[in-house]
Amino acid sequence: MSCIVKTNQHGYLAYRLYWKNLTSWEGTGLKDSPKNREKMQRKADMISDEIADGTFDYLRWFPTGNKARLFRPAPPRLPERPPTVREYAEQTWLPRKVPRSCARAWRTRTAPTSERTSSRRSGRRC
Repeated sequence: MSCIVKTNQHGYLAYRLYWKNLTSWEGTGLKDSPKNREKMQRKADMISDEIADGTFDYLRWFPTGNKARLFRPAPPRLPERPPTVREYAEQTWLPRKVPRSCARAWRTRTAPTSERTSSRRSGRRC
């Protein structure tokens, strides 16, 4: 059988699935009683028939199941944008090639006009 009804360790009914080399327990939240077991067994038989026919859709039966992440399409990855010239200079080039005093002057000169300080010239030549 591909799907059977079992009782878990807490006394609740669960589906035990064997499908595509996967084994999964899917809880139901129903206590083990003859009425609940009969209802679950009917659904388990339907699932087993679908598995045998090759039409079983895991996400249709268990949209929030334990193995649902394996059957959902992966979200599209956003392409990473390349750094701007300013970002590259501040993160890579300036720390290695330029003394601190000159790096500070470079940042001041290349900052947008609103961010510039009133004393642009500090007397140093870089």
